[in-house]
Amino acid sequence: MDHPLRYCKDCLYWESCSTAEGKCRRYAPAAVLCANAGENGPTASWPWTLARDWCGEWQARKGVFPQQEPPLDTAEERALRNASTAQALLVLPADKSDKLMREVLTEEERQSPTPPDDFYERVQEYFARQQEGRSKSGS
Repeated sequence: MDHPLRYCKDCLYWESCSTAEGKCRRYAPAAVLCANAGENGPTASWPWTLARDWCGEWQARKGVFPQQEPPLDTAEERALRNASTAQALLVLPADKSDKLMREVLTEEERQSPTPPDDFYERVQEYFARQQEGRSKSGS
């Protein structure tokens, strides 16, 4: 597996000892026999790994991905939500889509290439009114 985002060096549990190797502190140290242990016998040690090793226990370290995109600001998030809502409405039959657009947008807004800032909220309110009307007529 050669996935740079999953290397030991980027793991929450990894402690660097040099640029090429370090210790995995995911679990408690394990007893290991050393060739020069002598009378001391086994010693406890965390597993040594190479910086570019990997395992199935990998956990992201906070702030470890500088290439990750920053969070969206409120205006950008709203614009994307409005655009995706407008695209989702394209699957409605033409008569229903036209009716919705007439009710939630002014004539000028319908001619605009981008939806207004509160488009998502207007569409949600429209569908809530539709649902309310169905439940009243069904009771």
